[in-house]
Amino acid sequence: MIGATVHRHFDRLLKIWPNARFIHLIRDGRDVARSCIGMGWSGNVWTGVERWLEAESLWNELKPKISADQYTEVNYEDLITQPAEVLTEICQFIGLEYDKAMLNYDQDTTYSKPDPKLIQQWRKKLSEEEIRLVESRASDLLVSRGYELSGLPSLQLTASMRRNLKLQDWWFKVKFRVERFGLSLFLAEYISRKLNIKAWNKKVKLKTQEITKRYLK
Repeated sequence: MIGATVHRHFDRLLKIWPNARFIHLIRDGRDVARSCIGMGWSGNVWTGVERWLEAESLWNELKPKISADQYTEVNYEDLITQPAEVLTEICQFIGLEYDKAMLNYDQDTTYSKPDPKLIQQWRKKLSEEEIRLVESRASDLLVSRGYELSGLPSLQLTASMRRNLKLQDWWFKVKFRVERFGLSLFLAEYISRKLNIKAWNKKVKLKTQEITKRYLK
């Protein structure tokens, strides 16, 4: 059995494995947007929710193209609050027998057991403005995935607000990468990519990936 965690372009897996089976993990886009900032992928929740929107929109396109026995959908919140029950269902889907030892991974890895406190962190850790920013982009898809909106007044962004959010996003990501990889490696990655020097860019990416691994659990 071969498995992979894929956040983007997962529809391309069918070109490699036409009979691939998908476990669609659904999480609240407001929490995902916040998480993207912590990963350094986005500089604010408005741009952070783009990744969630892209993934969920792609799933909407892919789902009708595959048979019902090729996918199962799992709510992140259910997985956290009922890990044994949900994991049992996942095992049935992929043809494995559930073993309670599967949840003992915290004994020999750096990962912690599922923590219900991780659910709906956006309610405590996002400001009202940030919540409105996310919902201004993702309200329809949030509702379609079964999530209630905050009830805060809707937000209409002006062109100026959008420009400022994009600039904030760009500057945050630059600072994040410089702080994590150092200025020389950051510049090497940027220049090799812009000049399309593939061999150099590949070498630089390997170095940045090694640094990134240190921050993974």
